[in-house]
Amino acid sequence: MTFFRPCAIGPTGVTLYRWPMRSIFIPLERVDRFDVVLEETQDPGVEFERLVLVTRDGKKIPVQGQVVQSSGESYGLPPRSRAQQLNNHIFRTKG
Repeated sequence: MTFFRPCAIGPTGVTLYRWPMRSIFIPLERVDRFDVVLEETQDPGVEFERLVLVTRDGKKIPVQGQVVQSSGESYGLPPRSRAQQLNNHIFRTKG
């Protein structure tokens, strides 16, 4: 299930699992880094942190999975820690 495995980093690229949509594959040479963006909801003043994959051309692709409310409870790693963990893995894969 994509909720628990939103992406996979392999020797040739990153696969983003986007159930119920099709998964997408980004070749490693196009991958810049993982980052976190704030998304506003329809409720005024409520924001969510979302993990995104940033490509070398500046495109931000949302990573499917849990969205963490910035002022609420967090389950598992916070998005910024998860982004750093994934970036470390990309660095090791590219090197």
